[in-house]
Formats: sequence, C-alpha cells, structure tokens
Amino acid sequence: MLEKCKTITELRQLHAHIIKTNLVNHTSTITKVISLWSHHGGLHHALSVFHRIQDPDPFIFFSLVRQMSESSSPIEAIVFYAHMLSSLKNLDGVEFSLPAVLKACGKSRALEEGGKFMARY
Repeated sequence: MLEKCKTITELRQLHAHIIKTNLVNHTSTITKVISLWSHHGGLHHALSVFHRIQDPDPFIFFSLVRQMSESSSPIEAIVFYAHMLSSLKNLDGVEFSLPAVLKACGKSRALEEGGKFMARY
C-alpha cells in the first residue's frame, strides 16, 4: 500500500489509516511513512511522525538524517545528527549515516562540525 502513494492526499489517508490501526509501532511501516513524507516535501510531517515514536529505531534516525541532508536546509541534518548521538541508547550502525551528515556539513559550510563527527570514528 505504501508504495502506491503518489500524492500527498493519498499519503495523508494512508497515514491516518496507519494511526487508526495502530501500525505506528511497526518500524518498517513508520520508516516508509517518514521516507514518503520526506520525498513529498513534507519533512515537517516526517518529523512529527518521528517524535511520536516511543523508542525509535536507529534506522529511522538514519533515514531522517539522509532526507534532511538533501533538503533545502541541510543544517537541520547536522543538528538532528548531534541530537541522535546524544539521545540514542543503541548507536549500532550510526556510522552509516555519516556520509549524509558530512554532505550536510559540506552544503552548510559547517566544516568544523564535520571534522568533529569524523573524529568520532
């Protein structure tokens, strides 16, 4: 069903259905919803979905960092990534989001922050 969403209206309807049927606790479903919102220019909706997740999976963070790094405001990816590092209990695989945050640092001319992130690895 998620793959068939072509418009924001369809995505809103599907998102409402996911909430009603309590599928918000399924990581793969929520990750796809977040990705679709981001793809359709609804990064604020994607973040809204994310903030409702009680114990977010690191993959969801990674997905959002990638989407933010490709947005018109890549600095948000840097702030979000820093938040992720300080708030995630499980940082397994965090290095997979490093290319996206470094891209955001480059686009934002935040080279010092990029160096700090690189130094962690």
